[in-house]
Amino acid sequence: MQTIILKIAENGVIREIQDDNINAGGDTYESVRIYEWSGGPINKMEFIRDICLDVGMDFGNSRQRNQIKITEDWGINYEPTDEEMHSRIKDIECEVKELRNRLK
Repeated sequence: MQTIILKIAENGVIREIQDDNINAGGDTYESVRIYEWSGGPINKMEFIRDICLDVGMDFGNSRQRNQIKITEDWGINYEPTDEEMHSRIKDIECEVKELRNRLK
């Protein structure tokens, strides 16, 4: 049986995995990983992804129509600067251009 233990740390979370029958071979397995929140949003997204994978959630793959992705974005009430909005517009325009090119 696989057990996942989460412990709150001072600046993040400690995830322990214990399996008493890894690959149905009777061997034991133990893993410990520390996710530090001071490492930025990347560590938080990795934590969410790892927990989902631990419990067997399927995210799909790049060849499927629907694929679950963990992304970072502005908060609903966040007021972006003009520079941030121009950058976002430029990124969206590039994405639209790429889609139009694929239609040809």
